[in-house]
Amino acid sequence: MSDSLYLSEHNEGQVYPLNPHVIGPDGAWEAWDVASWRPSEIRYRSCWDLMEDQFGDYLSRR
Repeated sequence: MSDSLYLSEHNEGQVYPLNPHVIGPDGAWEAWDVASWRPSEIRYRSCWDLMEDQFGDYLSRR
């Protein structure tokens, strides 16, 4: 994924790249959640969907 745009640095084995090869009808790039403790990445339709999911996880742990 050398041509991806990374939203984060590797932080504790996790990174959020945007995939420019999969673009939705609204022009949003596919977003991935890649973590060393999971067997594969989690794919999202867009950065918005990824951040919404991450924020929901954050709120559920409060």
